[in-house]
Amino acid sequence: MIHSFFSLSSVLTRTGVSTNAASKAAHDVARARKAGPRTRRWAASGAYVLTEAAKEVPYYAGAFGATLVSDAVSARDAIVFLAGTNIGAALYEYGLGRATRRCLRHRASVDAPPAGRGPAAP
Repeated sequence: MIHSFFSLSSVLTRTGVSTNAASKAAHDVARARKAGPRTRRWAASGAYVLTEAAKEVPYYAGAFGATLVSDAVSARDAIVFLAGTNIGAALYEYGLGRATRRCLRHRASVDAPPAGRGPAAP
């Protein structure tokens, strides 16, 4: 998730677009209140973290709830399940962050004027 925060910030700053609705809303509210870039980044990142935490609750409730109501699932099984899902999610987020950064860099290089050929002087 850490890598995604930086990509999230880059995407929001450069394009005003986000894949996380709460993060986009927090960023837009901070921008509407004339907050600086750091405050906008903190607002967007905070909303992102809260959204991700809310998505994790069902996994933890399901894993540990299963250990309480069933003898077939042990606490060790629940921890292994949670570790596996979190490792998988971390790899996904890392890959998504790398791909986003690569796309932004590619887009910046495509949009940039050729070397030595800036805008014409008035």
